[in-house]
Parts: sequence; C-alpha cells; structure tokens
Amino acid sequence: MGWRLGCVLLLLSTPAWASETDQFTGRGTPLSDSAWAVDERVNGAIRAAVSGWKGARDDFALAHDIRYKIDGLLGFRRISFWLEDHPSLETIDTTRTSRIYAGLPVWKSMLRFFPHLAHTLNVAGVRVGSDKFTHMFSVGWEEYKRFRKNGVPAGLAYGYDTEAGVLGSKFEGIFSNGDLVADAEGLLFYRGLFEDGVVAGKSAMIRWDGDRPVVTREFTIRDHINEYWDEALNTCAYSAPVFEYVARHLKALCVDYAQNPALYDIDRDRDEELSQRYSSVGLKDNTRARLGAVCSALPGSQRSPFSALPGSQSSPF
Repeated sequence: MGWRLGCVLLLLSTPAWASETDQFTGRGTPLSDSAWAVDERVNGAIRAAVSGWKGARDDFALAHDIRYKIDGLLGFRRISFWLEDHPSLETIDTTRTSRIYAGLPVWKSMLRFFPHLAHTLNVAGVRVGSDKFTHMFSVGWEEYKRFRKNGVPAGLAYGYDTEAGVLGSKFEGIFSNGDLVADAEGLLFYRGLFEDGVVAGKSAMIRWDGDRPVVTREFTIRDHINEYWDEALNTCAYSAPVFEYVARHLKALCVDYAQNPALYDIDRDRDEELSQRYSSVGLKDNTRARLGAVCSALPGSQRSPFSALPGSQSSPF
C-alpha cells in the first residue's frame, strides 16, 4: 500500500502525466497549421492575467497566473487536451494505430498503463505531439521556479530528472529528447515574459508601469518551436527491451523511407545547429533510433546520412 501511495503522490507532484507520442505514423498525412491556436490561447492567457492583476508588482505571481490560465491546475495537460479536442484543428490520434508503440508488451514498458498517445499536430510546419505544450508551459514552469532560486543549470536539471525518472526512462523505458527541448523552451518563455533578449532580438512581453503590468508584444510559438520537437526527427532514447521492440517496427517503415527519405530526415547542418543549441539540456544519443540509421543497417542499404553529433558549449541557456 505504501509504495502505491508514494507513486500516486509522485505523479500528482509532477506537472505532466505520462504521455508518449508518435510522429512516424501518418507521416505523409497533410495537416493544416495549428500555430494560430497555440498563439491565441497563450496570448489570451497573458492578456487575462494582466488585465486582472491586483496588488503590487510581482513578476513571479503574474507568471504563475499565466501558467495556470494556459495549462490549468498542476498541469493536468489542459492545453494538450484542448488542442486535441479543438474543432478547427487537424490532428492524428495514433493511440490505436501507432506503428511503433501499438502492442508494446507491459513487461518491456509501463506505457500500457497510460494507453493514450498524444495527438500529432502541425505547428508552424513542425509535426509535434500535443503533450509538448504541457511540457513547455508546466514542466517549463517548474524549471523557471528553480531557475529563479538557483540559476539555469538547476532549472534544466529538473526537466532532465523528470524525463530520466518515473515519467520517462524508469517507468516506460522511453527518454524523450523532444520533451526536454519543449521543457527548455518553456523556461525561455517564462523568462521572456519580463526579460529582454531571451528570445533573440525581442524585448520582454510584459513591462511594469508602477504596479500595473502592460503587454508590450505578443507571443508566437514560432519563437520556440523547431524540428527538435518532432520525435520522428529528434527521436527518443530507449531502454534495451523497448528499443528491441521499437526497432523491429521501425524496420517496417523502411519501404516508406526509401520512397521519401526527406520526409523522415533533418538537414545535417540544421541538425548540428540544434544539437549545439540544446547541448546543455541533457539530450541522450538517439542515433540508432533515427529511421535513416535503422534502414541503413538493413542488408543492401546505403549508409545513413546521420551520425552522432558532438556536444557543444554553444547554447542560449
């Protein structure tokens, strides 16, 4: 009984319920751009928090109110489900159709206890799981809290620890590099509410006129999203039992890959640029899980265009 209660308390204290996503399945299905919806929700939350502000200047309290309006109590994936249920957005639900996770045995991963897979959306041209927005605005919030007390390394360490812990590697055998990137961009979002230059070339979104907050520019997800949010490009790192299962299913996609490799590949220069940008967030080597690498290992195939990228100290964090 004690360990069950402990697990429940741990889940309740972590601002993102376990959820994986699959951007391999339905890769060629066209999806309309949902960036406008993300922008609308976030800007609406910022405006509501600013217009309803009462009391003395308090950056932290105002940021907390914005987070709540975006993602709800404790980060129970309010924005994620809102995006999935939005009547004007096109999404792909791979919960029952996933070509890489469907049927994953419970003795290999506890993912089966969280059977819902986050839907895939097109956001500013990036195919991304809806879960990434709870990562950005709720796990990113937890990073921001720790950043305020102990600096950037402490903030980023929180995101890494959650992914390496029971909501990632230890529980599911799946370490999502895309989650870490979204977490880190959430830290930048909260800093950028009040700090100039956090988003390159842009001022803070809010300034204070005495004790009154004033919105000075609008949020756009385009300042944060990139190919490393896409788990078919910036793939996960897996435990050995999970990778054994996933790799077998990835091999079945090699026919699709051969017909249109550009659909699954990231430009090498862009890959290196993003690898350097996020070198301090704790990304794990995912080379073997990239479809180009999996397919290149098959007999008669060409060498993969991918190779492990060296770490870099160049980072905005």
